[in-house]
Amino acid sequence: MFDRYPRCIQQLEFFDMGTARNDLSLETNEDSHDGMRPVPHIMLFFDVTREIARAWYLGRARDAEYSEEKFDKRFAKFEVETLPVVERYRGKCILISIKANGTKDETNEAMQTPLGSTMWQRVGFENSRE
Repeated sequence: MFDRYPRCIQQLEFFDMGTARNDLSLETNEDSHDGMRPVPHIMLFFDVTREIARAWYLGRARDAEYSEEKFDKRFAKFEVETLPVVERYRGKCILISIKANGTKDETNEAMQTPLGSTMWQRVGFENSRE
């Protein structure tokens, strides 16, 4: 996902509109407003548990805006709206899911195997030829 976009199936359908994928080459959608919209080749999903996400969210609390109730509402919305987007990309075989429940070092280590995958290397190679 591009910095949490698309967050719901409607946004995903708009984002993917007219961007059929048959391989991992760079593609664009010439129907977009600027004439060129990149097609995602790979999506990274940093998978965390509800408890870890809550701790991170409340740990950065600066004011009353950050409450357990607000977190619960936002996480419930994430589960209903965003997880189907994650599953759609998983079904397209372009999703790399990374367990991110540990420290930064542990998450970086967890990324090493998927980022060394054939799919990731092929995307890097295809993009470097441009």
